[in-house]
Amino acid sequence: MMRQSDWKLVMENVWRDGQPKTRDDVKIGWWLRVVVFAVVGMILARVVFLQVVLGEQQVMVAEGNRLERVLVMADRGVIKDREDRILARNIDKDGEVVREYPYGEVVAHVVGYVGEAGEDEVKQGLVLGSKIGKMGVERSEDERLRGEIGEELLEVDATGKRVDLIGKREAVAGQSVKLNIDAELSREIGRILAEREEEKGEYKGAVVVSRAGTGELLALVSWPSFDNNLFSGLPGEGKYKKVEEVLGDGERQPMFDRAVGGNYPPGSIYKLVTAVAGVEEGKVNSETSVLDEGEIKIDSYRYGNWYFDQYGKTEGEIGLERALARSNDIFFYKVGEWVGVEKLGEWSRKLGLGRRTGIGLEAEGTGRVPDPLWKEKLTGERWFLGNTYHMAIGQGDLTVTPLQGNLMTAVVVSGKLCKPGLVVGEEGRCEDLSLSEVGREMIVEGMVGACSEGGTAASFFDFPVRVACKTGTAQQGGEEDDPHAWITAVIPAENSEGNRDDDYANGVVITVLLEASGEGSAEAGPVATQIARYIVEKGI
Repeated sequence: MMRQSDWKLVMENVWRDGQPKTRDDVKIGWWLRVVVFAVVGMILARVVFLQVVLGEQQVMVAEGNRLERVLVMADRGVIKDREDRILARNIDKDGEVVREYPYGEVVAHVVGYVGEAGEDEVKQGLVLGSKIGKMGVERSEDERLRGEIGEELLEVDATGKRVDLIGKREAVAGQSVKLNIDAELSREIGRILAEREEEKGEYKGAVVVSRAGTGELLALVSWPSFDNNLFSGLPGEGKYKKVEEVLGDGERQPMFDRAVGGNYPPGSIYKLVTAVAGVEEGKVNSETSVLDEGEIKIDSYRYGNWYFDQYGKTEGEIGLERALARSNDIFFYKVGEWVGVEKLGEWSRKLGLGRRTGIGLEAEGTGRVPDPLWKEKLTGERWFLGNTYHMAIGQGDLTVTPLQGNLMTAVVVSGKLCKPGLVVGEEGRCEDLSLSEVGREMIVEGMVGACSEGGTAASFFDFPVRVACKTGTAQQGGEEDDPHAWITAVIPAENSEGNRDDDYANGVVITVLLEASGEGSAEAGPVATQIARYIVEKGI
């Protein structure tokens, strides 16, 4: 709008001394008036348009402004192995944050995977749609890994457009979790098992590797496995290419964690428990011997030794060390009889059997240590001496997990019951069982004999260091079914010069279970030997 002074200037330009100016002067003055009136008209039109035409709409927009809470997801923590190799991390994929598992199937069961929180998790206070652990360490350590969700308080208009940020609570990133697992050792084990499967066809089993005296879990591999990257929408490797293929394979059951959840009769690796029970209960010493005549008969029942049943041969008088090296059933039948089922059960539990180890994985099984009361409740029958015989050699209704078999071995050679340390910082929680030093030395020497010429573990006969081991062949199902193959072996620890001495108490324990594959010495033994060779070469 023109000011009064501006109008005065115009009039002065048109009139001077009461007389009009020239025609050009008048023309200029006329155009100035037109421009002024046009500007004023546009302003008035705009005011009318805003107030009359758009007035109602503007009121609605103003009144429609509201506050909105927006969740800010926390960055999930990284999972690492003992050497800080990445086992799980968040990555950006096409603008979306997804979980990546660089080692895939060789650590899939122990690491696990994440998925969206469902209704059940929401009831527990979690946010619908947020990412939570569904399996393995991703699940057991979920609270540490997922961090704390943040929040933004926004003012938005009726169209949903952000108007202003009112307040903000920052998200807190999840913590990293470091495992005692050795990813490269796990990869080597996966390679060995995959190679054996290619050679022999369908292959099922598990491998557990730990350090005696501390409980550190160096490897926990279940086979067959799956690539946990598939659950993040990333391309996987191995047999399965889709989640549906993994979930739908009811025959191979790739998601079943056999290492911690499989319950199997242990066969002759259980003779380590029988040996400990015999020594600690004062029934067995360096002078104890049993006459092996090939079989023991009770009424119409016979209980034979494998050497007699397969080759028609006997061992004669045999003591503890030789009985372990040769896995003599007759000797351990008698030790079981001397000790009794109650003490066998007691020492089984002391050595970590019949209960969860405390590893923290949801899939862990308990195994089973039978006793007369259990049998009576289950079958209505009383316990017979033959049941004790079967239990003493790891047969009958006794079952263990591969993890328990590994733990049992570590206790025997170290004298300490250590909680399996999956996460760094959990190792070293050990209970000294105060086992007889002389008795342990006898048992370990018998185990060394099993891995030496004349023992049952032929694959270790030419091994560069003295390995202590026990093989097992566990009958299951009917006579036509192949037995489960077991071996549990201890590689002595390195001394200060980097050489493997006879320190089995701090050695590396390898336990191999192969389902329905045959004899432990012939099937599980070669797998354990390959793993042991890798461990020695790498100085693990």
